[in-house]
Amino acid sequence: MKKIGFLVSGKGGTLKFIHLVQKKLGIPYKIIFVIGDRKCGAIKYAIENNLENFIVPYSANHNQELIALLKNYPQVDLIITNIHKIIDPVTLSTFKDKFINLHYSLLPAYGGLIGMETVIRAKEDKVLFLGATCHEVDESLDGGPILAQSSFAVDWSMEMPSIFHAVFVSANYCLLNALLRKLHIKLSSRLVEEHENVNYNPPLIFKPNNLTGTFWKKVSR
Repeated sequence: MKKIGFLVSGKGGTLKFIHLVQKKLGIPYKIIFVIGDRKCGAIKYAIENNLENFIVPYSANHNQELIALLKNYPQVDLIITNIHKIIDPVTLSTFKDKFINLHYSLLPAYGGLIGMETVIRAKEDKVLFLGATCHEVDESLDGGPILAQSSFAVDWSMEMPSIFHAVFVSANYCLLNALLRKLHIKLSSRLVEEHENVNYNPPLIFKPNNLTGTFWKKVSR
């Protein structure tokens, strides 16, 4: 059983997805900790679902508590960074090659922006394609090696909540795809390059058709 950790600051949508999709698809991994730098929706979700959780003040110049806590989990395979902070070089080197991040744009576009700020900026710039990127975390800002991306043509006449949801779904598929590949877990022999008008590279190694609207309503609550 592979082991995953989370660093969080926000509402917890990605945490919910990774937790619920594990149950839905029977994926052999387990979330062994959720660490927040503040009280937030992700910590609330962790408490409600009996996931081991902590709140630890963190900044690049105040990293000792986080490092000490992470050292209690030498068995963790990957740490997903949803924290609204740049991870400092000492923490990264102490847990080398453990951290991956999800960004709601086709990096390097809109690097450094948080959450759906990327989509708002993309609308201002009248871009023609949206997407998401999952990447390894290094000392550069949103500049680590890219693991997976999604892309789709955007119709800005749509309501923004619908566009946000489309980006969110494709982003989480990217994250799961990268996570499974990093952990050497393959759920399907059929590779999915395109799903519901969204392109994925590398192709998905799971069946997105199993994740219906009912599933996404649970994630979005």
